[in-house]
Amino acid sequence: MQPLLSTEALLSRDPRRKDVQNAYEMLDKDRAIGLSALEELAISGSIQAMVDLGQEYLRSDELHAAEKWYRAAWENDAERGVFGLASV
Repeated sequence: MQPLLSTEALLSRDPRRKDVQNAYEMLDKDRAIGLSALEELAISGSIQAMVDLGQEYLRSDELHAAEKWYRAAWENDAERGVFGLASV
């Protein structure tokens, strides 16, 4: 297994990091639009979007969805995916 990637490493590798940041910020304005944008980014391969989705779903006590996205992040070598899974 490869070393796990830090948040900084994930963001630096993500060509759509601005889109991920914008989608995350949208959660405060319109949660449904923010979640939809993050899911689209995660499905297209953004590991940071996966982590952000896990965090948002955990925050709203949607544990099944949080586990799904944290597990996807972990399977893509994100250290926050491991930590997120431990908190679900």
